Amino acid sequence: SSDLSFPLQLSPESKLPAFTMADDSDMLEGLENLDITACKERIKQLQAQRERRRELTERLQEKLKALNNELAARKEEADRCKKQLLEEQATNRRLAEQRRDRDSSSKAVSAIQDEAKQEQELQHQVANVRRFMEQALQDKVERGITKNDIGIRVFDEVELMVEKSAEEQAKEATYIDTVLVTYSVPNTELKYNLSFRVDKNMTSKKLREDACLYWGLSEVEFILKTLSNAKVHDELTIQNCFRAQEEAHFILVQKTPKNVTLMDKEISSIRPLIGKKSRIRANKTSDAAKGDGVVG
Repeated sequence: SSDLSFPLQLSPESKLPAFTMADDSDMLEGLENLDITACKERIKQLQAQRERRRELTERLQEKLKALNNELAARKEEADRCKKQLLEEQATNRRLAEQRRDRDSSSKAVSAIQDEAKQEQELQHQVANVRRFMEQALQDKVERGITKNDIGIRVFDEVELMVEKSAEEQAKEATYIDTVLVTYSVPNTELKYNLSFRVDKNMTSKKLREDACLYWGLSEVEFILKTLSNAKVHDELTIQNCFRAQEEAHFILVQKTPKNVTLMDKEISSIRPLIGKKSRIRANKTSDAAKGDGVVG
């Protein structure tokens, strides 16, 4: 309806009722048979009919004019509503942008506030640590430094104590810190004892190397054994080498070789390449002996 920009125009003929046109055709056919008086009467009727048609046309034109005015008013109202809708949409978009800006600004403000709060808490913690350290240093200074008659500083037992929990103290009480190693000289009844200080992570291999280094022995030829004659593995720690309530005592003994004799093939393989006992001479001698045995 908003696309119509011109009023409607209706011709008077198009607005006449259909039955009047049919009546006129019938009357025109019967005019030849009428006299003068009847013709006059017929003329009066036609004039009255024309007047009614004119009035009807005027009423229809007035109605058409009213419809055109109403259409224009409706079009103006539609344009006004459309303009109002566009304004409302623009207002909503502007409010949404302002709301987003406000949310982003509020988030930025909250982030700045959180950062400031964290920084304040950090400064408070630093101040507490500084205050604690100052108090500890002040207490230490107040106790003073005592020296003996010859000028050597004397420490208080409390200063030398290391604070540990009861669980750590109970665990350290079970640690082995000293081990006795007995060196049995091979083919004699001589025995030498030596104590070693060990820590909780020291292995039996390190202890064996230290013992062999002390007595000038080969690390390859000697092993450690417990008093129960059990061989100690090199990768074991000293803390895991003994049973509960077992004495921390090792015996450094020489390894027992599995085979001390060599086969003929091994002896020939280790002969020198040249000299009286070389491999070539030995091979010739053995071949000659085999030949003599075949000839005989």
